[in-house]
Amino acid sequence: MAERNRITSAPFMRWSIWKTMGAATVLFGGLGGLLIFSASTPPEFAPGKVAPVASVLALIGIAMMLWTRVSSRWIARLGMVVVCVTLVFGIAWRAWAAVLSGAWLCLVVLSLGVLLALAWSLPAMSASLSAVIWREQSAPQTAIGQGITKWGLRLGLGAVGVVGASVGTSLVRSGKASLAYLIVALGMSFVALLAAQGNAHQLWRDRPWAQKEARRPGDGAG
Repeated sequence: MAERNRITSAPFMRWSIWKTMGAATVLFGGLGGLLIFSASTPPEFAPGKVAPVASVLALIGIAMMLWTRVSSRWIARLGMVVVCVTLVFGIAWRAWAAVLSGAWLCLVVLSLGVLLALAWSLPAMSASLSAVIWREQSAPQTAIGQGITKWGLRLGLGAVGVVGASVGTSLVRSGKASLAYLIVALGMSFVALLAAQGNAHQLWRDRPWAQKEARRPGDGAG
């Protein structure tokens, strides 16, 4: 029962189904649309492949959020988060591809992928460290945590601002595209890592088999 209460405490769990559908469409449709739009702007990033993949991911994300809303299933919540982080990672990848190429691009994207994998697995590897990082994300209590939050907000807001500015063709034509894409790449990479770790921490805490593990008798019980 405690597990279910934690899951249903998410704000959208108390919304109407129509409000949840609207929020899901804005979130996943916005991320998918942003990825499709950015892939089609110079320098192009395989728009013919990115568009269908991003569209399918957005639809899956909307479906998962609605499933979470009506059933409170842990697997639906996991799917929703995975799709969201994947879309953000896709936007970061696209931005890095506009700044780097060849071996450097492969190195950065691979490194980001490894960091995301570590962020997802951190709660299982070190629950205490994961709890500290999550606490510093949600309610910073140290100077380091406050500094990371401050710069993370600056990068994230800067990335959003640059994306809005890049709608105009003047940004590309004036030679400022590399700087703009670099800001987006850094901001979206940071957001993807924090989102992965924070949600992984909560999902691991709410995992369905947690109570079974807690109730499992000791090896010497008889």
